[in-house]
Amino acid sequence: MMGAAYQWQQKFCSNAEFVMKTDDDTIVDLPRLEFWIDKKFKYDIAQIPNKAAFFGMRLENLPPIRDLGHKWYVSYEHFPGKVFPNYMQGASYFGNGKAIKLIMQHTKEAIGFNMDDILFTGTLAEIANVSRIDYAWIHFRGGNDVSFPEI
Repeated sequence: MMGAAYQWQQKFCSNAEFVMKTDDDTIVDLPRLEFWIDKKFKYDIAQIPNKAAFFGMRLENLPPIRDLGHKWYVSYEHFPGKVFPNYMQGASYFGNGKAIKLIMQHTKEAIGFNMDDILFTGTLAEIANVSRIDYAWIHFRGGNDVSFPEI
């Protein structure tokens, strides 16, 4: 899914400064996101030699699930390693246009499988030397319950 989205982005809006991936049940405060892009994330990118980065909740040192009956099963054929490369948690993350361009240049170097967040922001980001910056509990609060008062 993300491969098609990134391919579309590269074809039709390749000069987009940032690209966000978010689940349909995720709330994004756009004015706040814009504020932090301008006040923090652009600064972070300027410090990276190749100027390519993903931002979000970075997951680290997680092993693939090898239980055949599990929803997130990963075969040795699709990922032979013992631990996934660090990758962005899939509920919400974004990358700058340079990061997307770099990972898309390396798609033929990785075996595709059903966990696109690991594939694109882990395996391909590592191959393409794209930084993955962890702002998990500062700007990306995955799993927090948002309750609204009854009307």
